[in-house]
Amino acid sequence: MPTADELVAARQALRRADFGVAHSKATNIRVRRAHGQSAASYYDHMLDTRRSMNKLMSQDTGKHLVQQINTRGAYLDPGQRRNEHANPYSFVDIFQGDRNAARPKLDPLDPIGSAQKAYRYDGTASEGTGTHVTYNSNQANANRFIGLGHELIHAYRNAHGMAVSAPDVSPMRNEPVLATPIGGGSTVNTVVGQHSLLKEEFETVGIQGTPGHGAIPTENRLRAEHGRPARNDYSGARPGGQTDQALASVDEATDNRGLIDQLRGKKSPVQKVVSHLED
Repeated sequence: MPTADELVAARQALRRADFGVAHSKATNIRVRRAHGQSAASYYDHMLDTRRSMNKLMSQDTGKHLVQQINTRGAYLDPGQRRNEHANPYSFVDIFQGDRNAARPKLDPLDPIGSAQKAYRYDGTASEGTGTHVTYNSNQANANRFIGLGHELIHAYRNAHGMAVSAPDVSPMRNEPVLATPIGGGSTVNTVVGQHSLLKEEFETVGIQGTPGHGAIPTENRLRAEHGRPARNDYSGARPGGQTDQALASVDEATDNRGLIDQLRGKKSPVQKVVSHLED
């Protein structure tokens, strides 16, 4: 008969069931149980996530994507965050959500500094960081594994510090031009932020290339190896569309360069910020 202390020790030794590895060859990617999520809902989510991961891993681009995230996670993990016994650390957490999304993991004591690790600035990659993913495993769509792949591509980009930053967390977030009102309660920051968001999505889908990284995984590469048609837009938006036009408009309205500076090719205030974020 075990003693009370032995029972407590045995309970503490149990692995929590809500930290399921998403794939046997990717232990730094785990399916997480959300606060308030039932055990049955979590179990269904974990099974579907694993099915989607297996499908992605069945082809070369998907396998490279997952393995690179897993390897990068092991490289960036400082070690002391790991507690493989009771609360396993993971580089990428996949939660159930109503919509697919991915964002860098943030340090609550330094949210801006920790976010910046995911992004390139002035054409130079940052350190890289982990990612919080939400994946709608209940979506009635045979292509939902592609949706998970899309979010994992964001995670790959975050892991290698090559994602496109929003202006709000960038080193140039306090540039005066960003606070310029443009009507309707919006500022230049709104337009630049939407442009940078779409730039990240266009690169993730594969509509536009990532500067200096021509061979990285994209959604369209995943689609091609599974016989799915390529996407040429993101939620109806395409390069050269309304967001580009809006950016050109605020750029012109806030351009304070003299003629000589223009002739010398000096960037306008808006161009300077966009280049900082997207080059």
